[in-house]
Amino acid sequence: MTQPTVHPRGDEPPGPPRARRGRSRATWTVVAVLVLIGVAGTLIVPIYARVTPRLGAFPFFYWYQLLWIPLVAILSWICYLLVRRGGRDSRAEGRRHESR
Repeated sequence: MTQPTVHPRGDEPPGPPRARRGRSRATWTVVAVLVLIGVAGTLIVPIYARVTPRLGAFPFFYWYQLLWIPLVAILSWICYLLVRRGGRDSRAEGRRHESR
């Protein structure tokens, strides 16, 4: 059986402070807002439960829903980039801290 690891500062493992290791709260807030925009835009039915304005032969309901497909893809891609960038920054900081 292995012994539990005892860390010098209590329960926290050695390394940079907890706030620096994770992605920033601002990044996660932006990601959450972008995801909520994509979800709310398609789930709030009174926004698009109508026929007019038409786009060619398509009633508003159809082209509004079809518009959200590329829009949500773009929003998801932005969220991915934000989260990936945050992870890369915290890994680089961790490496700098280890080299000291």
